[in-house]
Amino acid sequence: MRIPVGNFGNATPAAQPTCVDVGNTGAVANALQHLASVGIGVAEQQQRRIEQERQSHLQALTLQLDNFTHGLVNDPEHGLLSLQGTNAEGATGYYTRQYEDFANKLAAELPSDMLEPFQQQAIARRIQLERTGLSHELGQRRRVEQGNFESTIANSQTRAAGFWHDNVSYQLEVGSAQQQIAEYGKAHGWTPEQISEQQNNYVKTTALTTAQNIAVSNPADFVRLAGEPSDAGGGGAMRYSGGSATEPVGVRSNNPGNLVRTENTWEGETKGDGRFASFATPEHGLRALCKNLLAYNKRGYNTVEQIIGRWAPPNENDTVAYIAAISKALGVPAGKRLDLTDINTLTALCAGITEHENGGNPYSKEQISTGAMSALGLVTLPASDGNHLRAAGETTAVTQLDPVQLARLRSVAQGQLSQQQREYRVELEGELKDFTAAALRGKNYPREFTADEFTRAYGYDAGQKEYANYLDTQQLGSDISTVQQLSPVGQQALLNARQPVPGEGYAEAAKRHETLQKAVEYVNRARMQDPIQYATEQKQIDPLDMQTPDSLSAGLSARASLTPELARHYGTPLAIFSQSEASQIGEMLRSAPASQSVAYLDAMRQGLGSGAQYSAALQQVSRYAPSAAVAGAIMGKRGNVIGNSGWFSDSTVSLDDAAKTIIEGANARAGVTTNVNGIENKTRGIEMPKDTDLRPEFVDKVGKAFAGDAEGAAQAYDVAKDYYAGVMARKGNVSGEYDKDTWTQAINVATGGVYNYGGQGDVLLPWGISESQFNKAVGVAWKEQVLDDGIKPPPGRYGLQSHGDSQYLVKLGGGYLIGKDGRPVVLRIDAEKLRFGEEGIPQ
Repeated sequence: MRIPVGNFGNATPAAQPTCVDVGNTGAVANALQHLASVGIGVAEQQQRRIEQERQSHLQALTLQLDNFTHGLVNDPEHGLLSLQGTNAEGATGYYTRQYEDFANKLAAELPSDMLEPFQQQAIARRIQLERTGLSHELGQRRRVEQGNFESTIANSQTRAAGFWHDNVSYQLEVGSAQQQIAEYGKAHGWTPEQISEQQNNYVKTTALTTAQNIAVSNPADFVRLAGEPSDAGGGGAMRYSGGSATEPVGVRSNNPGNLVRTENTWEGETKGDGRFASFATPEHGLRALCKNLLAYNKRGYNTVEQIIGRWAPPNENDTVAYIAAISKALGVPAGKRLDLTDINTLTALCAGITEHENGGNPYSKEQISTGAMSALGLVTLPASDGNHLRAAGETTAVTQLDPVQLARLRSVAQGQLSQQQREYRVELEGELKDFTAAALRGKNYPREFTADEFTRAYGYDAGQKEYANYLDTQQLGSDISTVQQLSPVGQQALLNARQPVPGEGYAEAAKRHETLQKAVEYVNRARMQDPIQYATEQKQIDPLDMQTPDSLSAGLSARASLTPELARHYGTPLAIFSQSEASQIGEMLRSAPASQSVAYLDAMRQGLGSGAQYSAALQQVSRYAPSAAVAGAIMGKRGNVIGNSGWFSDSTVSLDDAAKTIIEGANARAGVTTNVNGIENKTRGIEMPKDTDLRPEFVDKVGKAFAGDAEGAAQAYDVAKDYYAGVMARKGNVSGEYDKDTWTQAINVATGGVYNYGGQGDVLLPWGISESQFNKAVGVAWKEQVLDDGIKPPPGRYGLQSHGDSQYLVKLGGGYLIGKDGRPVVLRIDAEKLRFGEEGIPQ
């Protein structure tokens, strides 16, 4: 540091001479002497005051310098000591220059006589600042090097852990890190002992970290690689490799299960004498015991009662007591099914048998678990070794664990496996719920499950059982899907084929059969309720396009050939529309202008023809628009309806004109509804005569033609009113006055005419057929449908009763003529015609 030597300021001026009277020499001399003594005292005082002021000023400057230096070093945000890591590199020179600049600024204000002492103090403080800065830089440099070294080692441990399955790469990574530790230690003055200690710590830490990662992320692999140490707990449990002569033979020969020697030798079996086998280590004997138990398990010995009954037969054992002891040890009923592929179950059973066979259990939990894992193929045992049993091909990391670490991590891995199994089971069961829901609806699930998935979720034994249940449910889903395509006869055949047989699994099979039976009932109920809707959902019939008459006609043309076979297959009445479709088209026919209704009715007739399909379609529509349905039934037919009978001639009505009049009258009765700018305006319908005028005439006219068909009579009455309204609207007569002739004509049009056949009762004539034509048609139908069909009618007087349109029951006395099928004979006069009402035999 260079602090310039400046002028501290101007020197104090010399004292000016004092005027003295020289006339009296003595007095003057005395006076001079007195003044001299007084002047010396004042000068000393003044000099002391000046020195004090100089010291105070110097102290003040020094304090400023100390405060500035303290800030340079200790400021928490910008001070020298706040710089960390590489940021501190070379910072001392920068802060020293700031210090020098500030000290020189203070020195420039000092007088020359104060400059030297200030410079001495400033230089001392600069030296201290440099020492502090350089020491901080060194510390941070070492800290950076230490951090880099630690990061290098940590990264090496991470890389090594990733090589757990590649032993060569793992050893190369560990060797490289040990070399880096040695180089770092030498560069930092470590002793050889310190370097060796750090290398050993790295090896142990890396091995433990690697093993921990395997145990947590790959627990199954850890179990396979690590096996179990022989002396878990640091030697707290003794390892038996053959006991003294006073110990049980099973312990002395490392054969805790007391397995008998056979021609086939066990793995690890040694030359022995006597009846029982001997093994090189207890683990080999425990392995043989567990292998034997697994063999039982595969042959169907799955309960404690079955296993011990086979293991220790009553001819030389107290089997009952043995079973009770093992059941108590396992904490399960003697008849409970066991899954011996579960390591915990197999280990517990092995321990229980060992204790019962030898009067005690001298082996550690880890030894028994090792033998069980070896039996399951999870580890491989050497013929005989000292302290460590492990799987072939394990990583170096596992071999470097001490017994305590190995036992602890083995427990962690087993716990992790159990947790993974529980989590996977929850996930699988959630998906199985979706699968079951789809199966019970006969739907295909997006994927199939494998047996391995069930083993992973439940263990081998329970997994196989659950997988079998899955396959049964899958078959049930397939059956339910098939049921949707089968006829009732085919459904019953399937139910018979799936009838469960008493035996194992009967309860579950009975539940599935019950579910299948319910599916059959559900399908047939849905078919009967709405066969066309059901067929549409099954993609057997396409939905109808009702946008235009042409599109409706095309759709019905396709259905005309499908619906009869569908009705036969389902065992349901012939239907053309679904309930939704019938409601939709009925609402349109009821509310649309007459011209549009006529166009749609004609489209139906063109698409379906004039046979049974057309009749069935109109029957469905009649529930929603009865007048339009009657109009559709008579529209386009040949012949006329007698409107009124006269003395010399009858007035007749064209069927086509009658149909249009009915539709127009329905619209006239309903009125007109308009909607303008969201405002609905409804015009009142045409005025009609009172029911007291219309009803009696209708009842008198139809007589008992609607016997047992009240709904048909009500529909005919409503259609007659529509026809009446249509005629009056055409005439322009909207007064509501009763016109008997028009009402009589309306009744005849609505019913087709009423005829007392052979004096045996009133019947409804088919539309467009006169009474004489009807008599002839009945004779033809009698011959073709009764006599030619082989029905032999008994003698008697026969009459007819209307039974739907153009169909008639044959009355015989108080009953009906019965056909060969045991049901009443129905004469069909004209299959093209349709009448609406309740089907079935009137009561």
